[in-house]
Amino acid sequence: MPRLFFFLLLIPFIGFSQDYNLSNYTQQFNNSTFNRQTVITINEKSIVLKQNGNYQDAIDLNNWLLEKINTKDSVFLAAEIFHTRSRIQIDLGEYNKAIATAKSSLKKYTSLKDKENIAALNNIIGVGYYFNSQLDSTLHYYNKSFFQKKELNASPWKLAISAYNLGIVYEDLAKYDQAIATYMEAVDLLLIDTSETNFLSEVYLAIGNTYKHKNDLVKALEFTTLALNEGLEKYGNDNPNISFVFESYAGVQQALGNYEVSKKYIYDFIKIREKYYGKNHKWTAQGYSDLAEILSVQKKNDSALWAINKAITIEKVVKNEADFGDIYFLKSHILTELKEYNNALSSLKLSKEFHKKVYGEIHKNSAEAFLQEAKIYSLLNEKESLKRSLQYTYQSANYSPQDLKTVNAPFVVLEALQLQFQFEEDSSKINLINQQIDLINYIKKFYRTHDAKLFFNSTTNAIIKEAITFCYLQYKKTDDLIFAEKAFELIQLNSNSILAEELQTINTFSGNTEEKEAYKSVKDLRQKWAQINQELFYEESSESPNKKNVDSLIKKRVVISRILDDAILSFENLANKSSAQLKIVSLQEVQKKLNSSQQVLQYFIGKEYIYGIQINNNSFLFQQLSNSEKTKTNIDILRSSIINRSESNEVEQLLFNALVAPIISETNKELIIIPDSFIGYIPFEILKSSANKLMVEEYRINYNPAISLLLLNEQEQNYTTDWTGFACSYQGNQVLPKGIEEISNISESMSGTTFINEKANSKNLFKQAQQSRILHLALHGKINKENALYSELLLNNEALTASQIYNEKIESDLVVLSACETGYGTIQKGEGIMSLSRAFTFAGASSTVMSLWEVPDLETSKIMQSFYQHLQNGELKSEALQNAKLDYLKNTNDTLLKHPFYWAGFVITGDNNPITKNEFSYGWWIFSILIVLCLLIFWVSFKRKKT
Repeated sequence: MPRLFFFLLLIPFIGFSQDYNLSNYTQQFNNSTFNRQTVITINEKSIVLKQNGNYQDAIDLNNWLLEKINTKDSVFLAAEIFHTRSRIQIDLGEYNKAIATAKSSLKKYTSLKDKENIAALNNIIGVGYYFNSQLDSTLHYYNKSFFQKKELNASPWKLAISAYNLGIVYEDLAKYDQAIATYMEAVDLLLIDTSETNFLSEVYLAIGNTYKHKNDLVKALEFTTLALNEGLEKYGNDNPNISFVFESYAGVQQALGNYEVSKKYIYDFIKIREKYYGKNHKWTAQGYSDLAEILSVQKKNDSALWAINKAITIEKVVKNEADFGDIYFLKSHILTELKEYNNALSSLKLSKEFHKKVYGEIHKNSAEAFLQEAKIYSLLNEKESLKRSLQYTYQSANYSPQDLKTVNAPFVVLEALQLQFQFEEDSSKINLINQQIDLINYIKKFYRTHDAKLFFNSTTNAIIKEAITFCYLQYKKTDDLIFAEKAFELIQLNSNSILAEELQTINTFSGNTEEKEAYKSVKDLRQKWAQINQELFYEESSESPNKKNVDSLIKKRVVISRILDDAILSFENLANKSSAQLKIVSLQEVQKKLNSSQQVLQYFIGKEYIYGIQINNNSFLFQQLSNSEKTKTNIDILRSSIINRSESNEVEQLLFNALVAPIISETNKELIIIPDSFIGYIPFEILKSSANKLMVEEYRINYNPAISLLLLNEQEQNYTTDWTGFACSYQGNQVLPKGIEEISNISESMSGTTFINEKANSKNLFKQAQQSRILHLALHGKINKENALYSELLLNNEALTASQIYNEKIESDLVVLSACETGYGTIQKGEGIMSLSRAFTFAGASSTVMSLWEVPDLETSKIMQSFYQHLQNGELKSEALQNAKLDYLKNTNDTLLKHPFYWAGFVITGDNNPITKNEFSYGWWIFSILIVLCLLIFWVSFKRKKT
């Protein structure tokens, strides 16, 4: 979407009726004596007309007033009238006239030594230069005005005007962090002084738009939603000012892929602008440009071409060079989609000329234009021209691989590197991959919320896939280890890396109290922010949302978001960490960690094929496996067969041959599987070898979300309880009779504590999660397909969401999620399955037992009791679960009940160390006490005999 401009009127926004027009005012004052007070009153009426969008009437009233008085008789009145006139001319798009009029007014105020109005006029002159695309002059006058206002101890409201306008210029210059800081200064000033009607909605809108430029759509949505709510309350839905709110909100919705919502707001604000500004105004042209962009995104390129030509026609009247640069850039993109490459290059040439004139050669907009040019040359297969355009792209983005702090358009560079990768010589591609990795890590550190990081990871997934494919082909061609190692690094960068970062962070400062406290503050604020989002989600999803509650929550969210940002920054400064500090591990480091019985199978879903890496303590394999789409289809078939309890023999063998057979070592029986995407939807235990043997019969299988987590140092925990169970009986069709029986039986063997029905609440659960070695939850689970954050565990009259769990503190060694589909959820590109189990892991649980489908009540109870019996024997967690499943199959006579649906639903993920026997039972202590007693008895007896 093109740049959005925001022009702030320089008096308070006020509400008034539109009943008055030019004739009302001229009739009212026609016979008046035009003294000072009358002139001031009429001048204010012209402002009323302007504020209502009646710009032509406003300028006509201003002209009428000028005819009625002799400006030479009163310098002050002339200054006032010209002051108002300059502001109306700005709204009419007459920027050169506005600058000249404002300078005339400024000269008169200067002679009167009216410092307050001098500051205001410098601001208006800056606005005129801004719309004339003269940004250096704009900054000069804006800074001058801001300094003068500070000298005058101007009101917070007036200082906020200057801060806001400066922020706009910084945003246009692609200085986004500086823009946001300046906008936030305006917000703080407006929150100090609420005596005047403020323009918070405009500032929030600008902040949201700047976050959109930074590709932080989570923040962008927060601020534009707040701006929309405040703007509608303040202006209604038919006002020139609300059109800017609609425009920015539409831009964020488009970026999020909500095209129809976006288009609705675009049509609404075009209608408003044609009504108030007229059909030949820069804002109206901007509307048609926005419409052209979304039509192009929807591949409606003929309609998009019509809309962009409409914008160009209007701009030829307006003659704004910055707008021309944006519009011709978009037209070039549309023509490229229509395969009119020569015309596209012609449009792009015009765009570059206008952008260069407005911004200079080093600017994001110029970089985008050169990248678009490179794309066209790529389609034309003109490699030399393509290379030249890419070099100009890097220059305009101020990109230096050695110093990424100088880059002004990192996303443009990332896209340019990917384009260069497609035609570069193989010998140079490793260098390009390293540049991409460095740039990805550099960009990621600016994202601070979990959701924002998830979105960024999804945008880099295609880059990672292409690079891994290249590494595999080169590895097979050259047998050079560097390519396998680079592929291994890339996989870590885009497979559950956010989860790995979080757990690595917790692991590194475990002994530092100050860091712990700072991180706790971050977690607490994350929790508040998540709670507000959850309440907002439920309120907006209800049948009759309470608008007052929605508005209140939207405001609270932005406040907490700002405090959270500050807390994260404080923690990072204290811990000397960045928010994106993923530690990549090498193949050699993993090999050193593995014992002789272990092997790792790491998977990655490529663009066309699945890739697998097998690692044991003395060797590794890097292999291209089956076709991605075909394998996904087979996994869907297998999952459906399991849930429907139908025959699945053939597909079980197909998937074994596709995913396992090419890379597995038959000698390493302890298997650690790190799945990717849809591969995590099935348990490998049910796959069958060519000998028709289930994998559960031959391998102890443990799953892990990320390879780097295998190398985390084990943390000593002091648990006050070995085992705690939670269960509810529920009501109606949710009755879970075996749940309470399950934890009661396990509790007896484990000497544990139970929380049943009314005691099974979130307060008790999170308390026990910090002091219980094993947390067992025999509850109902409920998947939210619309938003994985709101999948639920059902407690006693309470639903505990994944969102709540993410930001809690879970210190248990093992969390057993004996509930339905706790390991199932939506797939987040580049990160994996968003499940309830992942939420517990993110919160700190060392390992979880999770379910992949709606597990049956009775069979689950049997397997769980057997699982604990084996844990008590000191077995590995994966071994204990393996043996529990084998026990079930051995002891079940009914062939139908041996179907995988009944026994294979639970898998274990995370740390696989055994929970040693002495941690469960007092047998060792009893034995020790008996030995001591025997020795004591022997000693007493010996003494007596001696006596």
